[in-house]
Amino acid sequence: MKDFVPEGDVYDVQLSIPEKTDIFIKEDIMDNSVSLSKRIAAAAVASVMAICGGTFTAGAEAGTDDVSIKMSLLAGGSVIGVRFTLDTEEDDLDVTIDDKAVEPDTSGAYTIYEYSMNMAVEHDIVVKKGDDVLKEQKASVASYLKKLVNDENYSGVYGELAANMLLYGGASQEYFGSEYDLVSEGIEETRFSTQEIDGAPFDKEDFNDLLEGSPVSYYGMNLSLKERTGMNLFFKKADDSDEAKGFLEDFTFGDNDASPAENGENFFTISTTFSAIDLFEETDFTNGDIVVSFSPVQYIAAAQEAGNEKLAKVCKALYAYGLAAADFEEPAVPIEDPTEPTTEETTEPEDPEPLLEPKGTIHSGLATQYDITKFGDGENNLGQAMLRDVMDNKDLYAAVSTEDYATGTLAGAYIEVTYGNSKANALVIDTFGGDDHDHSGNVDLGPKVFEQLNSVAQGDIDVTWKILPYDKPHVNYRLKDKTFNAGWFAIQVYDHKYPIWSLEVKQGDQFVNVPRKEYNYFVYDSGFGAGPYTIRLTDIYGHVIIDENVDLSSGTAEGKVQFPD
Repeated sequence: MKDFVPEGDVYDVQLSIPEKTDIFIKEDIMDNSVSLSKRIAAAAVASVMAICGGTFTAGAEAGTDDVSIKMSLLAGGSVIGVRFTLDTEEDDLDVTIDDKAVEPDTSGAYTIYEYSMNMAVEHDIVVKKGDDVLKEQKASVASYLKKLVNDENYSGVYGELAANMLLYGGASQEYFGSEYDLVSEGIEETRFSTQEIDGAPFDKEDFNDLLEGSPVSYYGMNLSLKERTGMNLFFKKADDSDEAKGFLEDFTFGDNDASPAENGENFFTISTTFSAIDLFEETDFTNGDIVVSFSPVQYIAAAQEAGNEKLAKVCKALYAYGLAAADFEEPAVPIEDPTEPTTEETTEPEDPEPLLEPKGTIHSGLATQYDITKFGDGENNLGQAMLRDVMDNKDLYAAVSTEDYATGTLAGAYIEVTYGNSKANALVIDTFGGDDHDHSGNVDLGPKVFEQLNSVAQGDIDVTWKILPYDKPHVNYRLKDKTFNAGWFAIQVYDHKYPIWSLEVKQGDQFVNVPRKEYNYFVYDSGFGAGPYTIRLTDIYGHVIIDENVDLSSGTAEGKVQFPD
């Protein structure tokens, strides 16, 4: 769930949905008596969750009166969710979201998550019993939030929170680039644009003065707004030091012991969490002799000085949303069956949350044999991902659908394909589809890969496939035109253990996100100067590695890092 990077001391923000703390209230809204649930919960910004039962007027409906859907939209940070429960006496129901079968969680709810830049995306929900469709419904986050903004019944605290969420979503769309209309259109940006940030960036130099002579130096801060808002501190160990982890273990961060987790070859991460109302509070990091204080606002303040207008805007929108959450007071209404908040206490470092899918996810679809050399440049055809020339075995390749390829996200993925009792491995270097049909899960395989599946079929075969770790000692880099150009930066990463989610380059005191192209190069039109470069890579499972002193003056460079297992 990668988002943005404003400044060297605060260099990585991940924004996501908050945890629990639900207060259920009853009101009459619109033309129907419905149930509304307002959710204000743990995140650096608050969340809005509106549950509408009865007749769902914001989306299309069809089916019978035997099933009604109580729809929820979870919004907070940069990942939001569509959540719903079924109000019915029917049993043995099949539910799909966007044509994919889903199962309820232990509370009976169904959830799908997406990024803030995609709040306008509509999801198709279908409830069936056997072959009979009992309910069809469409839902998007933006439609719910706009309902709260535009309905006079919610012009107070609900509307204010919803408006700030839409402004934050719109700022995210502008920063990352989105194909959808701005969800913030029509909402005055003065809600946050004139807001002064009450805080200052963290003083990295002062902290490192305190750490002088120790086996570590302070490198930067990371705000992870996932289920809970996390603050992660990154430390770089001194050369050949074996004492770094022990030194950091003597610290506490807030109320918990510091539990340094290895992050790549030379870095450690220490984490704590925040609730919405604590966005503006400071947390001490101390070992008794050294005491420093950290706050999420330090990150937001640094963004305003980073020289990136869009980044400053999205951070300021986040700040305004946090203020709205801090000022929120639940209307005086009866509380009905509140859900108790849950707190998971642990001092162990948490595994990063997957950004695309959990490890080991099984995809299923049809496999077709195809010979890449019969297309384009023949034997010199590198595939859409432009990787065939760096493969160990140029015959063991695969192509995935445009839906799964996702603008290069699965470029270089090492996959295992299963057909019956046979398995074959291949590197994803190409894509297919792009028509009016959904080809998700389908895969095209090179002739040598197809042979390994022991299939005599000439047409499609039913297979499953999953992503495996690609056994390479380190990542590698190359420039697109093979010659160095300080004014135009187009770089490809290959030999990565897991597919790349994002690539960022440090420019001055900030990391800058470099957009990815369909042809699997990350391109920054204005360049990053002469180098060498500090590059931060994130894989689809949330692992982050930092490669320093990457010298691309020759057009290629051998990396020094690799993603962990």
